[in-house]
Amino acid sequence: MRSAAVSKLTPDERWAVTHLWGTVSSQFLLRRLDPGETDRHWKNGITPDVIDFIVAKCTCACCGSRIEVSLAPCACGRVSENWDGVELAAVYPRQELAEEVKRLYARQKGRLGRALRSIAIKTNGGKITAEEKSGLFGAQEGLCFYCGDSLIDQDGGNRYHCDHFVALVNGGRGDLENSVLACTRCNLLKNSDDGRYFIRRARRLQLIKNPSRLAKMRRALGLWRRSRGLRALSALIGD
Repeated sequence: MRSAAVSKLTPDERWAVTHLWGTVSSQFLLRRLDPGETDRHWKNGITPDVIDFIVAKCTCACCGSRIEVSLAPCACGRVSENWDGVELAAVYPRQELAEEVKRLYARQKGRLGRALRSIAIKTNGGKITAEEKSGLFGAQEGLCFYCGDSLIDQDGGNRYHCDHFVALVNGGRGDLENSVLACTRCNLLKNSDDGRYFIRRARRLQLIKNPSRLAKMRRALGLWRRSRGLRALSALIGD
């Protein structure tokens, strides 16, 4: 097996990839992204560590030759005969390298999530200040908006996530109007779900240990929002 490569691509060179899982071997099918084009899975093109994996550990799916560091099409010229629009087909032994590829994809998924979030923040607009978060914490009486658990840990510190009720990826803004404070568990379970849906899901999962305390907090939060000229809480959550 060859040693790790160092990808040598021009700054504006971006690639989309289709990954085909096989029983014995698996393939990466690559094509260049045109300027301004994005790919559903690889928004900014494949990342350097994926490129280095392809160069270091894959071979041409048609002739078995090494993959060039520049990702240049194989000299055999047979790739385009087998796959329309594909410039490079790289194959690797799945059974030997499957776990390494899974780790590459896990890192790519994290990068993609952060990239989408950054784009959504810029596109949707809105920002919540530290002062507004502090006011929201008081209005929620230090309780999670979704389950009513305390947001204060055993050491007296505040432990919460500022959640976007309508997720950023679904068009929600990043301002106070669309923000609630949630415990770590609820925020991670909600992920990019709609807040109205997660309220129902929290009930189904029996996350709410003290319904009366949660209802009291939401009433207080509704009054606080009204005093700030924000959209009524009942309109936000659909009650």
